[in-house]
Amino acid sequence: MSSGSLGGKHDTGYGLYGRPDYYNALAEKIGKTKKGDRIVVATMTLSLKDPFVQRIMHELHTASKRGAFVYMLVDALTFIAYKGFMPKYPLHLKQWATSARSREVQSLQKLAKLGGYYSILNWPERSQVNPFAHRSHLKFAVVGNSVFLGGANLTTSTVTDCIVGWEDAASADWLFGQATEIAAEKDVSRALDLHDVVFPISDSSQILLDAGLKRQSMILQRALGLVDAAKREVWITSQFFPNGRMARHLSEAISRGVHVRAFYNSPAKHNPLIAAWQRAVIATAQRALSPDLFTNQLPSQSDFLHAKVLATERSVMIGSHNYLDKGVMFGTAEIALQSNDPRLHKQTMDMLKKLA
Repeated sequence: MSSGSLGGKHDTGYGLYGRPDYYNALAEKIGKTKKGDRIVVATMTLSLKDPFVQRIMHELHTASKRGAFVYMLVDALTFIAYKGFMPKYPLHLKQWATSARSREVQSLQKLAKLGGYYSILNWPERSQVNPFAHRSHLKFAVVGNSVFLGGANLTTSTVTDCIVGWEDAASADWLFGQATEIAAEKDVSRALDLHDVVFPISDSSQILLDAGLKRQSMILQRALGLVDAAKREVWITSQFFPNGRMARHLSEAISRGVHVRAFYNSPAKHNPLIAAWQRAVIATAQRALSPDLFTNQLPSQSDFLHAKVLATERSVMIGSHNYLDKGVMFGTAEIALQSNDPRLHKQTMDMLKKLA
């Protein structure tokens, strides 16, 4: 990870958050902002059913009213897939008011009326059958010099998730700049000029940003590289069984004597369509890969696992990527932190061991 380092700069205090703690921390930080402060909140999906999310939106409205620079980025999936299919033609904002997401639309419109700005990302330019193609899966926030990124959408607090946060003006400057470019373009790939990008936080940590092109993901390539470089252990969490290339690389690591623990949800935790897909994927993988890869499927009574974490004996990766080829095939914009910081590594391992 020396490429692109900042020449001796060191990490200064990462913290891990579960989803409710993240929601609280984000709302509190937004609530303390003043006129002229910067705020960005990016989510793939938005739902105002949860009181935690209602509080965040209230704080964003209030911050906008007192003169903070507020940007909200929401992927179009929130509005185009609420009935499980893509509309034949793209809908315009005026038509959303009667949709199943009218409450969310009204909240975004209120943000704009109070002086904030919102952008609906990756809105389809033509009819498409697959509502999950070309999505923005970005989940991050910038409040002043505070940065958060991880797996958390602004939807519900009742899931197991992982978000990493830290204070760093340079990281916040860069990510705020990326966010405003994305907001202006309303399309992640165009904003990033079709290139995955890296921001070096320090000698040991980097932010990785996937532009969301089909069959292109720097984050997944880095994740596979971490698995291949592991000597003693690999821990991975995802809402899905990590099939495809990740499963093969994990199985190869097991054959090298690496202790691999892959945590994922029982298929029963998903909706019927995804559950059927997961059962088929797991059954096929069990015929070809090491049985050790399947020993940490979570019980169906467990809380839904949404954390996207990869850790080896030395490195960690935390972000929005599920480490699957499926999202890469669809063309999905993603974000992650890759780090060798020993304090973050310890926090991550402590969190992962609670799943065991």
